[in-house]
Amino acid sequence: MGKAYDVARPTPLDEIVVNDIRLATNGGFVLGRARFAEEIAGMLGRRVARGKPGRAAATKGARHSRDVSARGLALVRMAHMQRDRHGEAV
Repeated sequence: MGKAYDVARPTPLDEIVVNDIRLATNGGFVLGRARFAEEIAGMLGRRVARGKPGRAAATKGARHSRDVSARGLALVRMAHMQRDRHGEAV
């Protein structure tokens, strides 16, 4: 670190603390306890803590998008078959 920082803070910061400060600063997140983050999030109306990486888990009873699209495709096919049988749109 620079000389001005060394004079202002004679004891060096732990590398873990420095890393936490960098992550919070670069990500636009607050640095502190969960309760503090909740208070700040409430004031700002946005998330201020790091989220979990990856896709959100499916909610109970929710269908997978492939299941829904396969069902939709089956319904379209049924409609076409009925139209072909009767010679007109359903």
